Amino acid sequence: LQDMNLLWFKSYKTNIETLREHGRVVAGRTGSNVAEVMEHISSIESKIVTMQSAEGLSRLTAAESTMSSHLENLGPRYRRQNHSRCCGVATLAIAWDLLGKFNKEKLLTVEEEMFKISKALNENAIKQRGMVLEELFIASKEIFGSLSHNLTGHPHHITKEVPQSIECLKETLGNHFRDEKRSIMLCNYNMRLAGQGNWWGGHISLIAAYDMMSDSVLILDVWKYTDPFWIPIDKLFSSTILSIDSDSQKSRGFVRIVQTGKTSM
Repeated sequence: LQDMNLLWFKSYKTNIETLREHGRVVAGRTGSNVAEVMEHISSIESKIVTMQSAEGLSRLTAAESTMSSHLENLGPRYRRQNHSRCCGVATLAIAWDLLGKFNKEKLLTVEEEMFKISKALNENAIKQRGMVLEELFIASKEIFGSLSHNLTGHPHHITKEVPQSIECLKETLGNHFRDEKRSIMLCNYNMRLAGQGNWWGGHISLIAAYDMMSDSVLILDVWKYTDPFWIPIDKLFSSTILSIDSDSQKSRGFVRIVQTGKTSM
Protein backbone atom coordinates (compact mmCIF):
# COMPACT_ATOMS: atom_id res chain seq x y z
CA LEU A 1 0.00 0.00 0.00
CA GLN A 2 2.90 2.35 0.69
CA ASP A 3 4.29 1.79 -2.81
CA MET A 4 0.86 2.63 -4.29
CA ASN A 5 0.46 5.74 -2.10
CA LEU A 6 -2.52 4.21 -0.26
CA LEU A 7 -1.43 4.96 3.30
CA TRP A 8 -4.73 6.82 3.82
CA PHE A 9 -6.60 3.52 3.62
CA LYS A 10 -7.33 0.95 6.33
CA SER A 11 -9.46 -2.13 5.75
CA TYR A 12 -12.51 -2.38 8.00
CA LYS A 13 -11.09 -5.74 9.08
CA THR A 14 -8.22 -4.03 10.93
CA ASN A 15 -10.72 -2.95 13.60
CA ILE A 16 -11.72 -6.05 15.54
CA GLU A 17 -14.80 -4.38 17.07
CA THR A 18 -16.05 -3.33 13.61
CA LEU A 19 -15.48 -6.89 12.40
CA ARG A 20 -17.53 -8.31 15.28
CA GLU A 21 -20.22 -5.66 14.80
CA HIS A 22 -20.41 -6.63 11.12
CA GLY A 23 -21.19 -10.21 12.14
CA ARG A 24 -23.84 -9.14 14.63
CA VAL A 25 -25.56 -6.81 12.15
CA VAL A 26 -25.72 -9.44 9.41
CA ALA A 27 -26.87 -12.08 11.92
CA GLY A 28 -29.71 -9.79 12.90
CA ARG A 29 -30.71 -9.27 9.27
CA THR A 30 -30.57 -12.94 8.31
CA GLY A 31 -31.72 -14.66 11.50
CA SER A 32 -28.56 -16.79 11.56
CA ASN A 33 -26.04 -17.18 14.35
CA VAL A 34 -22.88 -15.10 14.26
CA ALA A 35 -20.54 -18.04 13.60
CA GLU A 36 -22.51 -19.09 10.52
CA VAL A 37 -22.71 -15.50 9.34
CA MET A 38 -18.95 -14.91 9.63
CA GLU A 39 -18.37 -18.01 7.52
CA HIS A 40 -20.83 -16.75 4.91
CA ILE A 41 -19.26 -13.27 4.90
CA SER A 42 -15.84 -14.84 4.40
CA SER A 43 -17.17 -16.84 1.45
CA ILE A 44 -18.72 -13.74 -0.14
CA GLU A 45 -15.59 -11.66 0.35
CA SER A 46 -13.35 -14.35 -1.14
CA LYS A 47 -15.08 -13.71 -4.48
CA ILE A 48 -14.54 -9.94 -4.36
CA VAL A 49 -11.45 -8.21 -5.76
CA THR A 50 -10.77 -5.58 -3.11
CA MET A 51 -8.71 -2.49 -3.86
CA GLN A 52 -5.89 -3.57 -1.54
CA SER A 53 -5.56 -7.16 -2.82
CA ALA A 54 -2.71 -8.11 -5.14
CA GLU A 55 -5.11 -8.29 -8.10
CA GLY A 56 -6.75 -5.04 -7.04
CA LEU A 57 -3.43 -3.22 -6.92
CA SER A 58 -2.50 -4.67 -10.30
CA ARG A 59 -5.71 -3.30 -11.80
CA LEU A 60 -5.08 0.06 -10.18
CA THR A 61 -1.61 0.21 -11.71
CA ALA A 62 -3.10 -0.60 -15.13
CA ALA A 63 -5.79 2.08 -14.70
CA GLU A 64 -3.21 4.66 -13.72
CA SER A 65 -1.10 3.80 -16.78
CA THR A 66 -4.04 4.71 -19.03
CA MET A 67 -4.96 7.85 -17.04
CA SER A 68 -8.20 6.17 -15.91
CA SER A 69 -7.87 6.68 -12.17
CA HIS A 70 -8.79 9.56 -9.85
CA LEU A 71 -7.78 7.70 -6.71
CA GLU A 72 -4.72 9.85 -6.09
CA ASN A 73 -7.00 12.82 -5.43
CA LEU A 74 -10.02 11.02 -3.99
CA GLY A 75 -8.07 8.79 -1.59
CA PRO A 76 -6.86 11.42 0.88
CA ARG A 77 -10.47 12.69 1.15
CA TYR A 78 -11.90 9.20 1.68
CA ARG A 79 -13.89 8.41 4.79
CA ARG A 80 -16.48 5.84 5.77
CA GLN A 81 -20.04 6.86 6.52
CA ASN A 82 -21.02 7.25 10.18
CA HIS A 83 -24.80 6.89 10.05
CA SER A 84 -26.11 3.70 8.44
CA ARG A 85 -28.29 5.64 5.96
CA CYS A 86 -25.83 8.42 5.14
CA CYS A 87 -23.78 6.83 2.35
CA GLY A 88 -24.91 9.56 -0.05
CA VAL A 89 -24.03 12.29 2.42
CA ALA A 90 -20.56 10.82 3.08
CA THR A 91 -19.98 10.50 -0.66
CA LEU A 92 -21.03 14.12 -1.23
CA ALA A 93 -18.67 15.14 1.59
CA ILE A 94 -15.74 13.53 -0.25
CA ALA A 95 -16.76 15.40 -3.40
CA TRP A 96 -17.11 18.65 -1.43
CA ASP A 97 -13.66 18.27 0.11
CA LEU A 98 -12.15 17.83 -3.35
CA LEU A 99 -14.16 20.28 -5.44
CA GLY A 100 -16.14 22.61 -3.23
CA LYS A 101 -14.15 23.71 -0.20
CA PHE A 102 -12.92 27.26 -0.24
CA ASN A 103 -9.97 27.05 2.17
CA LYS A 104 -9.02 23.40 1.42
CA GLU A 105 -8.13 22.66 5.05
CA LYS A 106 -7.07 19.08 5.68
CA LEU A 107 -9.92 18.29 8.10
CA LEU A 108 -12.55 16.11 6.44
CA THR A 109 -16.08 17.50 6.30
CA VAL A 110 -18.36 15.42 8.52
CA GLU A 111 -21.90 14.33 7.68
CA GLU A 112 -23.50 16.74 10.15
CA GLU A 113 -21.72 19.63 8.46
CA MET A 114 -23.05 18.58 5.05
CA PHE A 115 -26.61 18.86 6.39
CA LYS A 116 -25.81 22.46 7.35
CA ILE A 117 -24.21 23.21 3.97
CA SER A 118 -27.10 21.89 1.88
CA LYS A 119 -30.80 22.69 2.28
CA ALA A 120 -31.56 19.91 -0.21
CA LEU A 121 -30.29 17.31 2.24
CA ASN A 122 -33.26 16.51 4.47
CA GLU A 123 -31.55 15.04 7.53
CA ASN A 124 -34.60 13.33 9.03
CA ALA A 125 -35.70 11.77 5.74
CA ILE A 126 -32.20 10.61 4.80
CA LYS A 127 -31.57 9.03 8.21
CA GLN A 128 -34.81 7.11 7.83
CA ARG A 129 -34.43 5.74 4.28
CA GLY A 130 -31.28 7.09 2.59
CA MET A 131 -31.30 8.84 -0.81
CA VAL A 132 -32.54 7.97 -4.28
CA LEU A 133 -30.70 8.98 -7.46
CA GLU A 134 -32.87 12.05 -8.11
CA GLU A 135 -32.27 13.35 -4.57
CA LEU A 136 -28.54 12.84 -5.00
CA PHE A 137 -28.71 14.77 -8.27
CA ILE A 138 -30.70 17.66 -6.76
CA ALA A 139 -28.35 17.91 -3.76
CA SER A 140 -25.33 17.86 -6.08
CA LYS A 141 -26.79 20.69 -8.17
CA GLU A 142 -27.33 22.80 -5.07
CA ILE A 143 -23.96 22.05 -3.43
CA PHE A 144 -21.84 22.30 -6.58
CA GLY A 145 -23.95 24.89 -8.37
CA SER A 146 -24.28 28.40 -7.02
CA LEU A 147 -23.05 27.53 -3.51
CA SER A 148 -19.65 26.18 -4.61
CA HIS A 149 -19.34 28.81 -7.36
CA ASN A 150 -19.82 31.59 -4.81
CA LEU A 151 -17.22 30.08 -2.46
CA THR A 152 -14.53 28.97 -4.92
CA GLY A 153 -15.17 30.99 -8.06
CA HIS A 154 -15.29 27.76 -10.08
CA PRO A 155 -18.55 26.78 -11.79
CA HIS A 156 -19.56 23.13 -12.05
CA HIS A 157 -21.57 21.16 -14.57
CA ILE A 158 -23.73 18.47 -12.93
CA THR A 159 -25.42 15.70 -14.91
CA LYS A 160 -27.45 12.62 -14.05
CA GLU A 161 -26.17 9.64 -16.07
CA VAL A 162 -28.35 6.59 -16.77
CA PRO A 163 -26.57 4.77 -19.66
CA GLN A 164 -28.94 2.44 -21.49
CA SER A 165 -26.41 -0.26 -22.42
CA ILE A 166 -23.07 -1.65 -21.27
CA GLU A 167 -21.41 -0.01 -24.26
CA CYS A 168 -22.94 3.34 -23.30
CA LEU A 169 -21.70 2.83 -19.73
CA LYS A 170 -18.18 2.18 -21.03
CA GLU A 171 -18.40 5.34 -23.12
CA THR A 172 -19.58 7.33 -20.08
CA LEU A 173 -16.65 6.04 -18.02
CA GLY A 174 -14.19 6.70 -20.84
CA ASN A 175 -15.41 10.27 -21.21
CA HIS A 176 -15.24 10.78 -17.45
CA PHE A 177 -11.62 9.75 -17.12
CA ARG A 178 -10.48 11.37 -20.38
CA ASP A 179 -11.83 14.75 -19.27
CA GLU A 180 -8.95 17.02 -18.27
CA LYS A 181 -11.20 18.99 -15.93
CA ARG A 182 -11.56 18.13 -12.26
CA SER A 183 -14.49 15.76 -12.02
CA ILE A 184 -16.19 13.23 -9.76
CA MET A 185 -18.67 10.45 -10.49
CA LEU A 186 -21.12 9.34 -7.81
CA CYS A 187 -22.65 5.89 -8.13
CA ASN A 188 -26.05 4.74 -6.82
CA TYR A 189 -26.05 0.93 -6.93
CA ASN A 190 -27.46 -2.18 -5.27
CA MET A 191 -24.92 -3.94 -3.05
CA ARG A 192 -26.67 -7.32 -3.29
CA LEU A 193 -26.54 -7.27 -7.09
CA ALA A 194 -22.93 -6.09 -6.92
CA GLY A 195 -22.04 -9.29 -5.04
CA GLN A 196 -21.35 -7.72 -1.64
CA GLY A 197 -23.94 -9.76 0.27
CA ASN A 198 -27.64 -10.60 -0.04
CA TRP A 199 -28.28 -8.81 3.25
CA TRP A 200 -27.44 -5.33 1.89
CA GLY A 201 -29.53 -3.07 -0.36
CA GLY A 202 -29.19 0.29 -2.10
CA HIS A 203 -25.97 2.24 -1.64
CA ILE A 204 -24.06 5.31 -2.87
CA SER A 205 -20.30 5.60 -3.29
CA LEU A 206 -17.73 7.03 -5.70
CA ILE A 207 -16.31 5.69 -8.95
CA ALA A 208 -12.53 5.93 -8.54
CA ALA A 209 -10.97 4.11 -11.51
CA TYR A 210 -11.63 2.04 -14.63
CA ASP A 211 -9.33 -0.78 -15.73
CA MET A 212 -9.93 -1.52 -19.41
CA MET A 213 -7.89 -4.76 -19.40
CA SER A 214 -10.14 -6.48 -16.84
CA ASP A 215 -13.16 -4.35 -17.83
CA SER A 216 -13.80 -3.51 -14.20
CA VAL A 217 -14.48 -0.38 -12.17
CA LEU A 218 -13.15 0.59 -8.74
CA ILE A 219 -15.94 1.63 -6.36
CA LEU A 220 -14.58 3.65 -3.45
CA ASP A 221 -17.07 2.12 -1.03
CA VAL A 222 -17.92 4.22 2.04
CA TRP A 223 -19.89 1.50 3.90
CA LYS A 224 -18.25 0.66 7.23
CA TYR A 225 -18.53 -3.13 6.82
CA THR A 226 -17.03 -3.44 3.33
CA ASP A 227 -13.90 -2.26 1.52
CA PRO A 228 -13.43 -0.48 -1.82
CA PHE A 229 -13.60 -3.10 -4.58
CA TRP A 230 -13.39 -3.76 -8.31
CA ILE A 231 -16.68 -4.63 -9.98
CA PRO A 232 -16.98 -6.11 -13.51
CA ILE A 233 -18.62 -3.68 -15.93
CA ASP A 234 -21.56 -5.98 -16.63
CA LYS A 235 -22.24 -6.37 -12.91
CA LEU A 236 -21.98 -2.59 -12.45
CA PHE A 237 -24.61 -2.17 -15.17
CA SER A 238 -26.87 -4.77 -13.54
CA SER A 239 -26.55 -3.23 -10.09
CA THR A 240 -27.24 0.33 -11.31
CA ILE A 241 -29.29 0.67 -14.50
CA LEU A 242 -31.06 -2.70 -14.24
CA SER A 243 -31.70 -2.23 -10.51
CA ILE A 244 -35.03 -0.56 -9.65
CA ASP A 245 -34.93 1.50 -6.45
CA SER A 246 -37.95 0.51 -4.36
CA ASP A 247 -38.30 4.06 -3.02
CA SER A 248 -38.31 5.86 -6.40
CA GLN A 249 -39.47 2.96 -8.61
CA LYS A 250 -36.80 4.10 -11.06
CA SER A 251 -33.39 2.85 -12.17
CA ARG A 252 -30.31 3.62 -10.19
CA GLY A 253 -27.39 5.31 -11.94
CA PHE A 254 -24.73 7.99 -11.67
CA VAL A 255 -24.24 11.69 -10.99
CA ARG A 256 -21.25 13.39 -12.60
CA ILE A 257 -19.82 16.67 -11.28
CA VAL A 258 -17.33 18.54 -13.48
CA GLN A 259 -15.48 21.66 -12.42
CA THR A 260 -15.69 23.67 -15.63
CA GLY A 261 -13.51 26.55 -14.51
CA LYS A 262 -10.31 24.63 -13.73
CA THR A 263 -8.40 21.88 -15.53
CA SER A 264 -6.53 18.77 -14.30
CA MET A 265 -7.23 16.62 -11.27
